[in-house]
Amino acid sequence: MNAKLATLVSEPRFGKYLKHSRNDAELAADLYEFNLRLAGGAFKAIQMCEVIVRNAMDQQLRAWNQTAVGTEDWTLHPAPMLKACFYDDGRDLTDAASKASKALRKSGRTVGHDDVLAQMSFGAWRYLPPGRKPHMAKQRIWDEALTHAFPGRQDRTTTDTLAQWLGITYDFRNRVAHHEPIYHLDVAAKRRVISDVIDAVSRDAKKWFIKNDEFGAQAQEFQRFVKERRLRIS
Repeated sequence: MNAKLATLVSEPRFGKYLKHSRNDAELAADLYEFNLRLAGGAFKAIQMCEVIVRNAMDQQLRAWNQTAVGTEDWTLHPAPMLKACFYDDGRDLTDAASKASKALRKSGRTVGHDDVLAQMSFGAWRYLPPGRKPHMAKQRIWDEALTHAFPGRQDRTTTDTLAQWLGITYDFRNRVAHHEPIYHLDVAAKRRVISDVIDAVSRDAKKWFIKNDEFGAQAQEFQRFVKERRLRIS
């Protein structure tokens, strides 16, 4: 089976694993399968992070939009300043609304706020905090609403640091989702960042994450695998 694995996953992709396995096809196959397990654990951790961050931000944006324009349904009726915080003046919202409409087409049910919210990508949340480049709308929304979505963050955790953590998680999420190798990355560090983002939302969120997380144990197991097989991965 291992001889056929290169054909199944493509020779260029399998070649990366051979490179780190001393051109041993059996060892490369084991490495590939370990990467699959790591990716599965990573995606579960990222999913928990995304759900927690999304709902924490949503709660604050509901309240802010209610005060600004008289409705909590900010995905459907965003205040102009809030709309300006999203890519291409709200394209994230219109794309999500379109996906929600297609998903509900057969049911005949009217699209609601929660339907649109469920269709929004992690990228939409990743870019909401203000970055180093000045953005008046993002800064105001952050100061008046979104900063309260992360009451658990410590004093030393600046807005810029939190934005970096979200960026790291987002980039890692894309790599996992596109079936790219992650075994050569510092997966323990990736897991810490995900945990830190969740901890910034609340201690209860982190407890729930720790209870259900498998990625941390898999990262430790992988380190033992690398040591036992004497792999040189960089």
